[in-house]
Amino acid sequence: MKLKTTLVLLVLAFTLTQCKKDITSGIIGKYTNGQTGNDRVDIVVNKVDESTVSITVEDNYGTHSFASTKMNSATSFTLNSYSDKDGGYDYTYSGSGTYSAGNISVTIKTERVDDFTGTKDDYTNTYIGSK
Repeated sequence: MKLKTTLVLLVLAFTLTQCKKDITSGIIGKYTNGQTGNDRVDIVVNKVDESTVSITVEDNYGTHSFASTKMNSATSFTLNSYSDKDGGYDYTYSGSGTYSAGNISVTIKTERVDDFTGTKDDYTNTYIGSK
């Protein structure tokens, strides 16, 4: 009897440790900075799986879409890196952010390389929004 009980407890313990916790549920939604016109920023977060989200940041200058953003915890994330080419420049975008109580902060680092001279520039923008 002790052997059966021990085996059942071991199987139950193993099963519980294999369950993935969904750390994305709180962050999912649409955020805005509360501004209108050219100053408006929209941030949209969609679930990909239990630990991954897609984040889209849209402002007057364009849209940044990070399709595979890794949640480090329920309150912090690392943006996946992506590249783009525009007007003689190569751009690489990456970054990170935080979430707390309906507020989100997304910091995007942009690396720009001139195709002709090889000159490299880095700059960072932080976008803040609320649900």
